[in-house]
Amino acid sequence: MWLDAHPDLGGISPDRPRAFCGTVARAILGDGADGLSAASPLPPERLVLAGTRSVDDDEQEVIDERGIRMLPVADLTGTALADAVQATGATSVYVHIDLDVLDPGVLAGIGDPQPFGVGLAELLAELRALVARVPLAGAGIAMFSPESADAAEADLPAILRLLSALTAA
Repeated sequence: MWLDAHPDLGGISPDRPRAFCGTVARAILGDGADGLSAASPLPPERLVLAGTRSVDDDEQEVIDERGIRMLPVADLTGTALADAVQATGATSVYVHIDLDVLDPGVLAGIGDPQPFGVGLAELLAELRALVARVPLAGAGIAMFSPESADAAEADLPAILRLLSALTAA
């Protein structure tokens, strides 16, 4: 489950330099920089992108060509994550949360804020429903970029609530 405003499916090319963080999901699918691609790639039908709303043309090509499932923000209202993961046939789930999946009004310390993200209450409900139905194999939270220690402290309650939802099962 890839919760991110961006699909992170960018290709590695000298014509279009990218930070590795913009190519991670593609590397998980086995198509990444030498030494940074998955040795046992994830089949594209097992990858679910959710809350993704800032997609480059080359990333959209990968989504279309490989049939990667996308759940728009508007669909994240209860059990969409759990339903999507169960539809893949997975028996466990790894959850990647890039904090820019959230609406910028939720957290101040987002590395690359994108408008019209999911609300915190909606994401918490989705995560709780997901881990109640599918065992959690692991999780990561990325792109926390507070301007100061005080700003980090202000965002901490929301991040702790995300961790709590992930470990609720």
